[in-house]
Amino acid sequence: MTQEKIQDAVYTRRYIYNFHYHLIWVTKYRHQTFVTKELADEMKVILQGVADDNEIVIEKMEVMPDHVHVLISFPPSYYMSILGNMSKDVVENYINNQKYNEQKKRPKRR
Repeated sequence: MTQEKIQDAVYTRRYIYNFHYHLIWVTKYRHQTFVTKELADEMKVILQGVADDNEIVIEKMEVMPDHVHVLISFPPSYYMSILGNMSKDVVENYINNQKYNEQKKRPKRR
């Protein structure tokens, strides 16, 4: 008899966990820093390297000109607890729509 898996839970050999964190970093004074694809990609590589070194899974990531969104998960330590009411799907959709929402804010050029 197999048990049904928990939606969005991560199953490993040692743990089953369902911790998903939405982190946002903003540049100082909201300066437009990551304005080229090369700069945004470089930040993604740096964040992925930090995640890989620390057993963190980046589920979604978006680098905007003046801020960065990441949705991460990682194995629990001895004890962890979180509170929150936003579903993982809501956060993923929010991150996925960052570039679209940014484009809507910009005035159209004629």
